[in-house]
Amino acid sequence: MKIANPIVEQLKKRVVLVHGFFNDNFFDHLKKENVEVFVLEGRPDLVSGQHACRKLLQREMTPTVIADNMAGFLFKHDCVKAVWISGHEKEHDTFKALTGSLILAVLAKTHNVPFHVFEGEHPLSQKHDAGALLKFCGIQVAEKETKTLVPEYDLICLDYVTKSQSHKDTRSQ
Repeated sequence: MKIANPIVEQLKKRVVLVHGFFNDNFFDHLKKENVEVFVLEGRPDLVSGQHACRKLLQREMTPTVIADNMAGFLFKHDCVKAVWISGHEKEHDTFKALTGSLILAVLAKTHNVPFHVFEGEHPLSQKHDAGALLKFCGIQVAEKETKTLVPEYDLICLDYVTKSQSHKDTRSQ
């Protein structure tokens, strides 16, 4: 039995998922779209989510921040119109991207949603503090002895990418 969810119905094919670091022109272009922008929180350090939210709010756009696993819910309910991630250091047939980008690529491909890579100006951080995953905003959420797995970055195969755009390409938009 399917239960009607009015919030989900309002979001059908209107959500653009954003994950990473983008320049001002990217956000200016996004403002012209009639979409709801959902921003992945960007754990463990939350910096990419904070960056995107700040840029959207400066443009009087109200972003919705989601935990990375919430993306699956949005895809399942056919809410996602497109995904934008920032890609870094394109090598052969892959982009390096922030941790959390690969699951978006897999979900987008599975649900036939456009997956776009914005070639970021921001360098990827060298190392994540694995212990940061045991905390959320400084609050311990798991015991210190708990193991963690925090890849430094995700590798996104170009087979997943619908469109790639350089930050230089947005300057004239």
